[in-house]
Amino acid sequence: MNRIFWIDAIYIVLLGTLFGAVMTLGALTAPVIFRASVYMDTAIDLYQSGKLMSEIFRRFNYALIAALIVITAYECWQWRIKRCNAGFLIAALTAVISGGVFAFYCTPFILAAARSEDIEVLSSPSFHAVHSLSEALFKVFAFALLTLFALNLRRLAKP
Repeated sequence: MNRIFWIDAIYIVLLGTLFGAVMTLGALTAPVIFRASVYMDTAIDLYQSGKLMSEIFRRFNYALIAALIVITAYECWQWRIKRCNAGFLIAALTAVISGGVFAFYCTPFILAAARSEDIEVLSSPSFHAVHSLSEALFKVFAFALLTLFALNLRRLAKP
């Protein structure tokens, strides 16, 4: 097996791992954190749950940004050596743009609002709009990752 096969295989593992992390955060972690009072004897309000989830996403952003750099570099390399088509580029651009807006706009905005500890800021229409945007972007990002995963796996499986 040649070196390109191993680079492709490592990239596919990265995509799968990142998709798993996104699904874990969105489908498992967030619902438990925001319903923590159901599972614990002490009461945790929505604000405290939000602070916990904000810290989790702040830490996740480091891995997300690193993965976005890898996705950009890998897919540009694939385009340069003519191993991908428009479908790959659309999925990669969707992942990079949605992940980038999430990491560089939504998360800092939500963290700043959480740090302010002002109820008016946290209940403002702009906060709710950005929070809704972040949820939508996370879903788009997950779908783009899954698409990239499937396309690259199919390409790797071809002789």
